[in-house]
Amino acid sequence: LMATATQQAKRAEAVRRYADTTWQGAWLEFLQNDRELAAQRALDALSQLEQVGLCPPHLTSNPTEATAATATTTTVTPSDLVTLADLAYMAGAARGDAVLLERALRAYDDHLEAVPTNTNAMRMRAEALLRLGRYPEAFERFSELFAAKQAALSDTFGEAEVAPYRLEHDADHIDYIVHSTPGGPQALPDPWTPEHAATLRSIAKRLQDSPDAAAPSPFTDPVSQRLRRTRCGCLLPEEQQQLKPIYNRALSVATGVRSTLGSGDSAKRKNASVDVAGAANAAGAADTPDAPQACLGDLGTAAPVLNPDLDWDRIAADYHRDKVVVVDDLFAPRALEEIWRYALEGANFHTMRAGFLGAFPGDGTTSPLILDLARDLELSAPTVFGPHKLGLWWLFKYTQAAPKGIGIHADPAAVNLNVWLTPNECHVSGGGLDIFRTVPPSHSGIQAFNHEFASEKEEAAFRKQVEADGVIHVPYKRNRAALFVSDQYHVSEPFEFKPGYACQRVNLTLLFGDRLERPSATGDSAAQPDEYDDLFD
Repeated sequence: LMATATQQAKRAEAVRRYADTTWQGAWLEFLQNDRELAAQRALDALSQLEQVGLCPPHLTSNPTEATAATATTTTVTPSDLVTLADLAYMAGAARGDAVLLERALRAYDDHLEAVPTNTNAMRMRAEALLRLGRYPEAFERFSELFAAKQAALSDTFGEAEVAPYRLEHDADHIDYIVHSTPGGPQALPDPWTPEHAATLRSIAKRLQDSPDAAAPSPFTDPVSQRLRRTRCGCLLPEEQQQLKPIYNRALSVATGVRSTLGSGDSAKRKNASVDVAGAANAAGAADTPDAPQACLGDLGTAAPVLNPDLDWDRIAADYHRDKVVVVDDLFAPRALEEIWRYALEGANFHTMRAGFLGAFPGDGTTSPLILDLARDLELSAPTVFGPHKLGLWWLFKYTQAAPKGIGIHADPAAVNLNVWLTPNECHVSGGGLDIFRTVPPSHSGIQAFNHEFASEKEEAAFRKQVEADGVIHVPYKRNRAALFVSDQYHVSEPFEFKPGYACQRVNLTLLFGDRLERPSATGDSAAQPDEYDDLFD
């Protein structure tokens, strides 16, 4: 018996190592859009984990008939559980298998019971819920993820990225709340105070003027050098002491909430008329501590999100024919004002890019309006959005450090909806979007088509390659959406907007589904990085 137990333990350890190796390879294949191969590898590893008892009975492929191996004394660790969860997620996502995705959810839940601070597992659990179409639950899980990241800020402060443009933005945000919101200084959430704006600007000026006065920046690429990007742990000791209690803390104002999280039924809301001021005044619960943070403007469940006059049959037909369609006046007027207020007051722009800032789900961007928007798009254009679940969304805000906008890139999804929010009165010139007919090879890694270029010369050379098959220019206009096949290369048009916090160029982007499988331009799925596909071939 002892010999048998020893052999079982050795075999379990060998399978554990195999599963870990398979996990790494399957993720690489999954992220390179080779999803079926990733699914095959993941399912094989899951099967072997079951056979040696490294899969609890309720997480097996057939819980009611769990194999005898699951009753052995093999210890299933929290690490085993998250490996199980990720393998089930990859296989379920690749094959659209809800049973596997539910299995992944159970494994993430079990892992998080043992390791409640694992933010990666929290994020993957939320993404599994999105793939299952359980959007309200996913938004709640992303809110929990943001809360967990907030709780760990003291531990992660030293590694956090910082740059003058980010500090100046946050200082402007403080001033905007103090001077332009009804609550004034009292509207600032703890631990923020009006005086923190001067602190942020002082550190930003020192970083800009003397970037290496403390420790040299660990970022040596040209973009980071230009932006004076560094880590908080590289700041002067007195600056670290000033910044640590406040940096990356939620800086959002909740002045009201939509009365139902994700009411999402455009048929019920399409012709409704709501007095916004009256609805906001009636929502007394919005001012209580229990009100959801950063969800602005209670428009009521009857308030439409989408413009009810849009012809979605025509929009869908144009999209399927041309792969790109421009939709003017996407939001209904009141919803447009709500999402704009959210961008000004309620979103946390904590993700740093090349001179611009992002507010992602992990940054607490869980406004119910975005949830309602996703559901209404699926209802309004089922042939466009219906086959694809909401996968990711963000707000981008462009500071003076990024007057050219975002560089050439493609997004790994099936459908991309990009809508501009900044008022036309702020617009001076440019700011539109160029969308190329070219897509990356099917099995390229994300880093190959979505990254910062080292120089303008490198990006210009790349543009020459991808624009050979044609480009569609979409001029800037508030409430104008570009709806297009997501992995087409696209790039911002250089722009000028009037100065001021409330005039920065802001766009909202929603991604649906996964990249489509296509043969490469050469017919070889392992095409080289400089081989691109014409979407219209």
